[in-house]
Parts: sequence; structure tokens; C-alpha cells
Amino acid sequence: MKLYTCPICSQPLSLQESTLKCGQGHSFDVSRKGYVNLVPAQNRNSKAPGDNPDMIAARSRFLKQGHYQVLRDALRAIIDSQAEQETLADLGCGDGYFTVGMASPKREVYGTDVSKAAIATACRQSSEINWAVASTMNLPLSDHSFDIATIVMAPISEDIQRILIDGGNLIRVTPGAKHLWEFKNLIYEQPRPHKAPNKNLSGFKLAAEERVQSQVELDQASRTDLLAMTPMSYRTERTRAKRALVSESLPLTVEFTIDVFEKT
Repeated sequence: MKLYTCPICSQPLSLQESTLKCGQGHSFDVSRKGYVNLVPAQNRNSKAPGDNPDMIAARSRFLKQGHYQVLRDALRAIIDSQAEQETLADLGCGDGYFTVGMASPKREVYGTDVSKAAIATACRQSSEINWAVASTMNLPLSDHSFDIATIVMAPISEDIQRILIDGGNLIRVTPGAKHLWEFKNLIYEQPRPHKAPNKNLSGFKLAAEERVQSQVELDQASRTDLLAMTPMSYRTERTRAKRALVSESLPLTVEFTIDVFEKT
């Protein structure tokens, strides 16, 4: 936990028994589950920011079925190919599925998400990772301290540049054009392909890009979880949602773009 900073005054936090404290006297208790909440009450837009417990539970069940294993494996391969990558921050980490996949005994890993429910779930996946409830827009992490920052289908912020070392890598995962296309065809009258993300990020240069695609089979339970874990759950008419859950099995395209940026 040595790379945490105070979300109020930005001073370094140090662990004293089960509390993180800064020089200004601000303190944050480490929960019994092992995570720390670094979103001060005055900075919350709601009582429970981020994804709610039902969405997190659905996503966790879905991911445990291995539907996105191809992405998890690709991320691990990219990160392991980088020499001397000792510190990694997975930002917007959700339930920690991909974070755990990127972890290594040689690597100090931090996982952050603004959803308390997400981080509470992530703690159950690994006690070796530093987990924190934190906003990606105002990261409570030390300046120039991380070799790698990862963003897996989560919002990106300019604050990421600050926490990376010079020459450090930002690895961003976004949905490919045809990601979940068969499912979207069932629930939307006019489904649209995902737009290509901006490759020009201030303070970074694009070093590599990779497209990952696979075909998976979804049973009814997995389709129910897929609907519940994404914004599709409240953008879809009830009748169309029911139609997407009728068949026994659905072949589905999963497609991702992995962009590796180098901090300049």
C-alpha cells in the first residue's frame, strides 16, 4: 500500500496498524476484507457511486464462465512481454477478474474502482493485490510510480499520465466493432457497431495495437447475466429482452481492441 496518496491533500499515505494516514492527519481505515475506501464523502456524486451490487454479481458470474478468457490471456501475454515491469495499476478494475489475471509475484499490483461493491468482490479473488475504492478521475496514487496502467473497458482520464513513469505504458482495452453483435441484434431494433476509439492521446504515443476475437456459446443463465451487467439492461424494452433469453444457446462474437501507449 506504499503507493497510495491522500485523496484530500495528495500527501503520501502510510499504513499504521489497520489505518492509512497522511501527514495532515487524514486517515482511512482498511476494511476487514482488506481494501481501503479512498473516495471522501464530499467527493461522491451519490451514496453508492459506480456499478451496483447486482451488476457486479452478474458480471462476476459471467466472467467466471470463461467467456472473456481470450482477452485475459492476451493481456497477460502483453504484460509479461514487457521487461522489468514491477508496478501495475488496473483502473476501473470491476470485480478484479482481469486484475488477477495480470498479477505476478514479481509485480506490485493495485486495483481501483469507484464501486464499493466491485472492490468488495475483488478482495475475495486475491489478497495479494492492493484494492481500493477510488475514482479514476482523481487517482489517489503516487506520481511517476507505475510502470503500467491498464484500463479495461472503463473510462479514461488525464490523471493516468501523472502516475506513470517516463516511458511507462498505458494499456487500453475497448470493445471491437462487432463485440456482442448477435446479442445486440436480438435486443435492439437498429444495433450499431462500436466506434473505433481515439488513438491520439495527449502525452502518449501509440506503440502497439492488437485485435482479439473469439466465438463463445451463451446459455440462458449467461445471457441473463450479460444483460444485467451492462447498460443494455435499462436501454432495452422488456419484450425484446425476453426474446434474447428464449433460445437454449446463442453463438456470440466477443471482440476487443488492445492499444498499448507509451508515455512521452
